[in-house]
Amino acid sequence: MSNRPILSICIPTFQRKEALDDLLRVLTDGIKKYRMEKDIEICVSDNDSFDGTYNMVSMYKKKYSFIRLRKNIENIGCDRNIINVLKMARGRYCWLLNDHAPLISKNIIFLVNMIKKENPFVCGLVTPAHSLKYAKDFFSENIYTRENFLEIYKEYITKTPEEDIPFLGYISCFILNRKKLNVIFRKLRDVKRYYYWTHLSIFLYLLSRFNGKVIVYTDPLILDEQNTQIRRAFRYKILLPHETLDVFYVKRIKTLKILKIDKSLIKAISTRLKKDYQKAYVKQMIKTLILDGTVSRNIYEKIEKKMEAPSRKKLLKGLYKVLDIIIEKIRRSFLRGFLKSVIKTLFNERIQRIIDDFKEYEKGQLLSNEERERLR
Repeated sequence: MSNRPILSICIPTFQRKEALDDLLRVLTDGIKKYRMEKDIEICVSDNDSFDGTYNMVSMYKKKYSFIRLRKNIENIGCDRNIINVLKMARGRYCWLLNDHAPLISKNIIFLVNMIKKENPFVCGLVTPAHSLKYAKDFFSENIYTRENFLEIYKEYITKTPEEDIPFLGYISCFILNRKKLNVIFRKLRDVKRYYYWTHLSIFLYLLSRFNGKVIVYTDPLILDEQNTQIRRAFRYKILLPHETLDVFYVKRIKTLKILKIDKSLIKAISTRLKKDYQKAYVKQMIKTLILDGTVSRNIYEKIEKKMEAPSRKKLLKGLYKVLDIIIEKIRRSFLRGFLKSVIKTLFNERIQRIIDDFKEYEKGQLLSNEERERLR
């Protein structure tokens, strides 16, 4: 038992050779520099990549004894790959990490020291840099009892002005007690369908079923992905409106039924997600129109700025603006030109590519990080 690391950094991956290489370089340099070889292990589960990911990680594995690697013989889907990488872990705690997460390596030692100091605890959160301001408004302490954390977490979910709430699904936020995960693994054996947010369900189940401390790490560690090169290089910058609702809202609500979660948590999360439906739909509808040139990006940015505050009045202003643009399009080019425009948008090659990807998505063939990349 004394040889067990305190923290297993668990990385599910698929087709991200270059990004994962960058991440492993940062992690290994930091672990070596601060002599954390006995405290940390890195577990990588390759979901049958064909871009050389496995061979690349194998080179790291030969060089560093704290790296562990497995490769699935076939693509088993995002959720099952996450479960697999958690099962690989030998540490007392698992930190799920995106294979493209930009880290400040020197600060990992502070997270490890915090985990050592507060061991044992049930679970924890790591705050991404772009969410620090919002998180600190609610989480002023680093350590909470389960009961206190639940109340603050529900308040945070329902009241934070942040549009994309990382604590509601961003995979790199979650630290999980490895021993308690064994109970969850047994319960997941009978699950026939996943909804791509299983890591969120696992975290919420730990909160719902186990008493103990909860930690919240609120110092800079995960940088803002939106400002990184890989973030800017995303091929897919748009979703059709119904896809936005389905993937980021409906699927997330459905995943709450996989495990038995506290009803007040489900209510708070569902209320927040349903509240954001209309706003998300309008924004994606505008983005879809941008593809056709019906809406210029400058106009979109002005509309988006008006819609930043989640008030119904501003939301309706954004919707009315879209309708005005559509009406103006009809007035200028008459109905025939407008219909051609709509058809062109619907069958645009980029849109069709997204539709094809969603067919794979429904079959469970897109994996965790590639899926996240495609959907954003």
